[in-house]
Amino acid sequence: GDILAYVQMKKYLALKNIADSELIISKIDSVFKPFTIAQLPIRQDFLVRYLIDRDTTQGSMSKLLTTAFTKVEDYIDRMPYDFRFIGSIAGVYSMKGKQMNDTLLIKKGEEYFRRALTFVPDRPDFKYGLALNLAYQKRYDEAFDVLDKIIEVDSNLADSYYYYGFVLYFQGEQNYRESLDSFEKSLNLKSDLLLKNEQDIKDIYSNFVKYF
Repeated sequence: GDILAYVQMKKYLALKNIADSELIISKIDSVFKPFTIAQLPIRQDFLVRYLIDRDTTQGSMSKLLTTAFTKVEDYIDRMPYDFRFIGSIAGVYSMKGKQMNDTLLIKKGEEYFRRALTFVPDRPDFKYGLALNLAYQKRYDEAFDVLDKIIEVDSNLADSYYYYGFVLYFQGEQNYRESLDSFEKSLNLKSDLLLKNEQDIKDIYSNFVKYF
């Protein structure tokens, strides 16, 4: 079993370096079968790291994304209590759904965040993901409610104000001033948020500059 898992991992790492996505599609099944201990890192990496920042809206890359989601669903069916995996994948569904304007993917992200939170109801990172997901769906009051409950427990968590700023920003220009205040509060509490989210903050602040 360990040898087979090692072989699968080697195949996967070699496959990731192939530029031709059609060629990857023709070979991808060999890294997913049979189900070994290597399947968690392979399936997670394939969706979370390999595909997350690529344009998966067309052609063979779209097929690869569909394959990745299928393999993720298969893993969750086999390992329904792996809340860390479920929570990390929820974020990918949300992000890809937002990028591709795909409501079904965003809804699936919400489902998985809520499922992960049934195992670990106090994990702030999953709650932040859920709040952002709800904001993507324009369910702003629900998003604020999630964040308010975190702040009630600990008012010094910088990320809470960071995501609060995001939800306010998504609501539109009428809330830009309040959004900016929230972002500033988060960065004052935790300056390394700027490095961690540099591009997002640059994009948002460039719009603030135009508005103000």
